[in-house]
Amino acid sequence: MRSCVVLLFASLLTLCEAQGTIVTPVFVLKGRDLLLKLRADPPEGVLYVDWKINKTVTLVRFIPGGEPHVDLRFTGRVQFGENKFSVILKNVQEVDSGLYSAVAVTLQGDKLAAEYKVTVQGPVSPVELIVDRVDSSSSESCDLHVTCRTHNAHISSTVSCFDRVCIQEGGERPEVTTSGASLQVHLLNNVIICNHSNQVHRTHDLIHAEQLCYQSTGTIVTPVFVLKGRDLLLKLHADPPEGILAVDWKINKNVTLIRFDPSGEATVLHNVTGGFEFGENKFSVILKNVQEVDSGVYSAVVDTLKGNKTAAEYKVTVQGPVSPVELIVDRVDNSSESCDLHVTCRTHNSNISSTFRCVDWFCSQEGGERSE
Repeated sequence: MRSCVVLLFASLLTLCEAQGTIVTPVFVLKGRDLLLKLRADPPEGVLYVDWKINKTVTLVRFIPGGEPHVDLRFTGRVQFGENKFSVILKNVQEVDSGLYSAVAVTLQGDKLAAEYKVTVQGPVSPVELIVDRVDSSSSESCDLHVTCRTHNAHISSTVSCFDRVCIQEGGERPEVTTSGASLQVHLLNNVIICNHSNQVHRTHDLIHAEQLCYQSTGTIVTPVFVLKGRDLLLKLHADPPEGILAVDWKINKNVTLIRFDPSGEATVLHNVTGGFEFGENKFSVILKNVQEVDSGVYSAVVDTLKGNKTAAEYKVTVQGPVSPVELIVDRVDNSSESCDLHVTCRTHNSNISSTFRCVDWFCSQEGGERSE
């Protein structure tokens, strides 16, 4: 819920100022729905309200007391929200990007009631974090040289660990890809994280630096969260030892999903909801179209003549998308010197309220900072 109140700052002065309309930037994931609504009620005596695209195409015309008129090009794609004069544009695509304006027409003239600069973006491509080289000068220190890459971009970094404390050298500054997305490597609690993101979507891959630098008897379990319907990549953190007999990918320690022979040939022993594909890396597996039932602990077990060794372990949680959120202005209290905005951020089953006070063009928040 925190993002809801943070985004409000972009429109605080819109509600408090007497003239002018601030253009609100909105980023939407391709295929999702776009909600367009007025920031406040239109003036008295309004003849009609038009939602326009790029100031020329009238998407919808609202006539008080009558049925809305939808441009024929958008038939079947427009729904109407709970709020008066609000519009939901379904299944947006990149071509729907543009400037969306609400114009209230009265006998006294036209008034701009809301304006959104909408950018529709597709999901970013999967990302892979690769260990290029491990340099170890003693049992207490090592340098990890890694590359974070997508299909059309990459960024490199080095992580140095001494006495189980790791620091990063290079790669912190994001690399902007040809598609305008951001590619970045950063270190958090000795975990190397490779991020590929734009304003609406994110993919990531990670490696535990300690797991590669310091061989221990145990295996670190890597938490992984996946959106329902997406694909899940499972891979070893390093090449298995020489002389392996097989590599098994297991779920919850007892069910063997796939067995790889030493050459990397795979045999499916137990299928999952969406089936499997096999990644570029040897012994890697891609679970397709994962569902909540696919949540669990996934382990890669290497079988050798000397016994079994767990080479990677992931605690996977598959989650559905969150429901849409709506930010409602409950009340605006104005005086000559200040303006108080009372707002509620709500979903279908939860809400959180906050108050913003604006004095002399500076706004501060009172309540609602803590997530619900």
